[in-house]
Amino acid sequence: MTYKHNPDGAAEADPSSVILIGPTGVGKTAVGSALARLLGCPFIDSDHVISLRHGPVSNLYAVNGEAAFRRTEAETIASLVGSEPRPFILSLGGGAVTDPGTCELLRGLMVVWLDTDLKSVLPRLQAQAHRPLFAGDLAGRWQRNADARNGLYA
Repeated sequence: MTYKHNPDGAAEADPSSVILIGPTGVGKTAVGSALARLLGCPFIDSDHVISLRHGPVSNLYAVNGEAAFRRTEAETIASLVGSEPRPFILSLGGGAVTDPGTCELLRGLMVVWLDTDLKSVLPRLQAQAHRPLFAGDLAGRWQRNADARNGLYA
């Protein structure tokens, strides 16, 4: 990898691993899996690791609330970034960037923002009943979250 965009003067990106960020349903898991196969390195999905360690994400939301889930998510991401042998491909949950500690941890790593629009993502989200953050007004909640997080993704 040779991409070295560095608009804020942060340390040069670590080209040995790729962290995928973006809104829920954008395809981070699918793209990450394919990229890992192509590059011959491990693929890790932070939501999957959280589920293995703590139980289903939807249950964590229902029982503990979003704030507790975000703390668990931040701790999990920090443990993965700090302990995984390089190189690897890591996809993060759509809201992972809302944690300032996670954003700081990502500095100096190769972070790729995958983006889409509501029209493209809505059919995928409608086929997935396990998205706890979007219960009820699926389209409206997804768009509000994407709009609120775009600055963090960028």
